[in-house]
Amino acid sequence: MKKIGILTFHASHNCGSMLQAYALQKILCNKYKINNEIINYSSASQQRMYSILYKPNSIKELFRNFLNLLFYKIINDNELGYKKFLTKFELSKSISTSDELQEQSKNYDCIITGSDQVWNINAMDFDDSYMLPFDKVKKVAYAVSLGASNPNCSKKREKYKKYIEAFSAISVREGNAREWISQLIDRQIDLCVDPTLLLRKNEWLKITNPPLISEPYIFWYAMTYKSDQAELLKFLSKKYNMPVYVMNAKEWSRRLLFLRGIRLAPSGGPEDFLSLVNHASMVITSSFHGSVFSYIFKKNFWYISLNKTKGNDDRATFLLDQLGLAERYISAEEARNADLSINPVFDLIHIKPFVDHSFDFIEKNIIGLHEE
Repeated sequence: MKKIGILTFHASHNCGSMLQAYALQKILCNKYKINNEIINYSSASQQRMYSILYKPNSIKELFRNFLNLLFYKIINDNELGYKKFLTKFELSKSISTSDELQEQSKNYDCIITGSDQVWNINAMDFDDSYMLPFDKVKKVAYAVSLGASNPNCSKKREKYKKYIEAFSAISVREGNAREWISQLIDRQIDLCVDPTLLLRKNEWLKITNPPLISEPYIFWYAMTYKSDQAELLKFLSKKYNMPVYVMNAKEWSRRLLFLRGIRLAPSGGPEDFLSLVNHASMVITSSFHGSVFSYIFKKNFWYISLNKTKGNDDRATFLLDQLGLAERYISAEEARNADLSINPVFDLIHIKPFVDHSFDFIEKNIIGLHEE
């Protein structure tokens, strides 16, 4: 039987990263009955990135360590959910070096890289391994994202070109990524949806925790929680007469969000994230997967950007266009003046062709159900 390995950001203590890995593995296991495992690779830089305490390289990091130590129990308890979620994966043995990864690659007929920002060459947790620089194995990229990083502008362009040309099939998640990779290797590039959009709501509800909060609330889910954003959420809390909850204990303590009345959810991790979205009265996000799960659970959500001219980063706008919800992308100033109590109009018409094509891509290039 064919064995497939998946290389992605599965252990990143980031809910979107873990849930997209979960979704892709579930699709391969349950829908296609394919023997697969997630390659349990985590580099030293990735492990440092998600550690509570680490050896500081600057005064800023020393101060961050101090705050993390001060709030250590709260942060540690908050992060237990991520560690627990790892038990839901079918994993290979633990791997931490590129040499070990090269050796592990020999165990597979095919390796999938993706989804998520595994080809974002400017990401802190990127390394060349996610471009699969291995020999004698079929390589497929599924819905990879490049964020705002165009490899054609990199000093390492030729190296990346060599790696990517060796893939038998490539699909990306966003329009900019398709344009950039096409320019890089002069090939037609497919466009596929994030794996989280391939599972139906009832599948996600199976791993969604019960309500964590008994009162109506605004769930704020973002990648950064800076002071100007916090001031906006404080304003929205007062305007809509609901408390604001976040789930990221590190950011809640480091940014001193409690001084602005912003509350920390009782616990964290992907299953609690799903619960917090599902039971929220309103979701305010600047996250790709915050938007995805607000759509899946049909929640009143808004993607609020402090800078609506995002340049090369089309992740949010491209997704919302696919969902037929482009109007949910607003600026901070618009958020202050608009009526955010208005619910979106959800439908499957917009996203269905993209989902159908994504299954076709998987069947043709990974499962082999369609002939070339």
